[in-house]
Amino acid sequence: MSNEGQNIIFFDGYCNLCNWGINLLLKLDKNSCFIFCSLQSEEAKNILSKKGFNKNSIDKLDNIVLLKQNQVLVKSDAILEICKDLGNVFKLLNLLKIFPKTFRDLIYSLIANNRYKIFGKKSTCRVPNEDEITRFI
Repeated sequence: MSNEGQNIIFFDGYCNLCNWGINLLLKLDKNSCFIFCSLQSEEAKNILSKKGFNKNSIDKLDNIVLLKQNQVLVKSDAILEICKDLGNVFKLLNLLKIFPKTFRDLIYSLIANNRYKIFGKKSTCRVPNEDEITRFI
């Protein structure tokens, strides 16, 4: 399966917060704009290494990564772009861009760095169910 031209959201497959977000996106993404890939997968390492990430550094990623139109977005930029693509009321979240990226990413990092403590962690990576399988790499 070629992933060329697709919007891919890379996420932490062990993180409860990340998995909750993916479940929400699966419900809200009526046009199937996004496909999903766990950062822990070999597919993520292969795709992201072609985009300039070092394979070892991918293991240390603690944030969401969006690959959209051959552009890699991380942290708050990824979240806001996803919201923009969802449309409707979610587009309004892009008003947060009035804040400097450094401030937005600081808030993002505070949550990301504490997500396991606050939301918990799964012992195994998320496995898509039969209805979701086509949306995952």
